[in-house]
Amino acid sequence: LEEKAVGIKAAQEERDAARSELNKASAEREQARGQAEELRERCSEKDTQINDVKATLKIKEDELERVRETLQEDLMRSREEAKQTKHELDRVKGQMQETEKALETCKGKVEAYGIEA
Repeated sequence: LEEKAVGIKAAQEERDAARSELNKASAEREQARGQAEELRERCSEKDTQINDVKATLKIKEDELERVRETLQEDLMRSREEAKQTKHELDRVKGQMQETEKALETCKGKVEAYGIEA
């Protein structure tokens, strides 16, 4: 009977030790779950930040593209204006040469009439 009592007591101690280990493992599991949840939340926050940065980047890229297109249009317009200005300048130079020729002709006629120009 005494042996059975010792065996029962040893079994109870083993059971208590196993329960203690189980409780310890359960606590560790709960702690790990809490840490995992915290990490999931942080990851979610980082994902949100990344998406916000991507959206901002897209907006900036669109703005940059619009500026580039505007600059390209301005450049083309400036080139066209420069061509027109050069054409106008060439036209005015031609008129000036004609006027100079006409002036020289008039000077020649005036001198031919003996009037000092």
